[in-house]
Amino acid sequence: MGQEEFFEKLRTAGVDVDDAVARFAGNTGLFMKFICRFPENLDFETMRRTIEAGDEEEFHRQMHTLKGVAGNLGVMKTYASAEELLVELRAHKLENVDLLKKHLAKIEQECKMVCDVLEEYQAGKD
Repeated sequence: MGQEEFFEKLRTAGVDVDDAVARFAGNTGLFMKFICRFPENLDFETMRRTIEAGDEEEFHRQMHTLKGVAGNLGVMKTYASAEELLVELRAHKLENVDLLKKHLAKIEQECKMVCDVLEEYQAGKD
């Protein structure tokens, strides 16, 4: 898969490639290096355990980190969903664990779409 096809698939998965590349000062190689490392920032099992343990501060940190990484890489659906979750968390803390888990499942699905594209791209490089 060539770079343009890869970028088009990322766009389809909800990545604002043009904005992200601009954030990397137009350096597509650097953007590609970092977007390919995006899955390293995803540990949804740990996030779910953090909610279950009632560790609001740690869960907030995890979500804020994910939101920042997603925003920097142009993964805008995830960025927006993480912001929604953070708004809920700030407003109601861990009062509605089921709602937080629902938000988290949505984020996980959005990330999976991007990760599937990354996996396909990596497989094509081998």
